[in-house]
Amino acid sequence: MPPESDELLVASIGHARLAIAADDHEGAARVLEVLRPYADLHVAGPATTPYGGPVSLSLAGLARLLGDEEAAVHWASDAVARAEAFGAPWYAATARGLLRELRRVPDVSESSPLGSPASLAPLSPRETEVARHIADGASNRAIADALYLSERTVEQHVRSILRKLELPNRAAVAAWVTRAGG
Repeated sequence: MPPESDELLVASIGHARLAIAADDHEGAARVLEVLRPYADLHVAGPATTPYGGPVSLSLAGLARLLGDEEAAVHWASDAVARAEAFGAPWYAATARGLLRELRRVPDVSESSPLGSPASLAPLSPRETEVARHIADGASNRAIADALYLSERTVEQHVRSILRKLELPNRAAVAAWVTRAGG
């Protein structure tokens, strides 16, 4: 495929994901070199190809597999910024999760010693849990399942979070949680 084709980028991201899933170091090294020039782009092919996130997210995963943690942290940080700027909270949350793993920082959803997560002011402990799930890109249904709540209760918590923080939408909540260190 010509190097300037959308299809090359889409196919290479697919190869990167397969190499990571298969723990294929040789394949990862090859595809990393193919993708490196596209680090500042997002994966988007023809109209029938779904958005695939920032290329830097795949580069971070490849670098991690190959043991280059410094590059992985660099590219994962870049992926967070690019995904947030593009309005892609799921990809931003995925990149933040990779950063937590690389930096060996505890997951933000882990409980405090008293059994409930530390709150992010001005949110209640339960709203904090919901906000953290929003930041991870979870749907209301997924949040309800994870927290053993009804979907309607989650909807009420989301409305309360938006009102308390004076934010317009879930993407803004995700960005706020990230800035608040949650």
